[in-house]
Amino acid sequence: MKALAKGSPEEVLLQALITLGAAPFDQLKQAANLEAVSSEKASRDLLSSGQMVILDGDPENLRSNSWVAARSYWEQGRESYLSLLTDFHQKNPLRLGMPTEEIKSRIKLAPKLVTAIAEHLSQQGEVVVQGALARLADHQVEFSPQQQAKLDQLMSRFTASPFSPPTIKDCVAEVGEDLYQSLVALGELVPVSAEVVFRPGDIEQAVADVRQLAAEHGSFTLAQARDHWATTRRYVQDLLEYLDQQGITIRVGDGRKLRG
Repeated sequence: MKALAKGSPEEVLLQALITLGAAPFDQLKQAANLEAVSSEKASRDLLSSGQMVILDGDPENLRSNSWVAARSYWEQGRESYLSLLTDFHQKNPLRLGMPTEEIKSRIKLAPKLVTAIAEHLSQQGEVVVQGALARLADHQVEFSPQQQAKLDQLMSRFTASPFSPPTIKDCVAEVGEDLYQSLVALGELVPVSAEVVFRPGDIEQAVADVRQLAAEHGSFTLAQARDHWATTRRYVQDLLEYLDQQGITIRVGDGRKLRG
């Protein structure tokens, strides 16, 4: 209360920041109720002394919409984030990372703030965020010889039948949920539907093949693609719908053609 009533602009801004914990810089300035010149100088002093942290964007460039946090609040959020990932890796050594949405639900902070913390930790090289997963920078998935043998056996089935591969259910039954999820996270397998999964290289081959079919016929049917790949309708339908979603093909009546 003394700081708010009689303190310097720096003290007033710091107390307002401690009260908010974290907020956009504009909101902080409103809470501190300082003149523009005073708030700008005070913010530079707090950044210089390390008592205020910019959570998103350039850590040296404070903008009106930059999220900022008091050092103590930042440290609390940072430790919670890192502790959560450490615990996840210990319990799930075969998983590449923890879903970011799960992290947001587990850390009792505003989702925007959790995202800002993740971005900051990523910039500092402590955390890696890949798509919907986050992991500690030094975490690596390592398979035991027995696990690797299972994976090799499974992948040999994909090699033997690239366009009639094991289904997701088959993969999980053969190697277990954790090992299957590891293959997906590592990019070794790509689910194209809730049931069907392919290797990335086989999907690339499928793209080349549909381009060839389109070049030869203008458009092509599911049956033509099925015959080309010597597989069943089940795989072809899911694969073509995936290519539609990726913007490679488009369905026109009973056939498909290249988009654009």
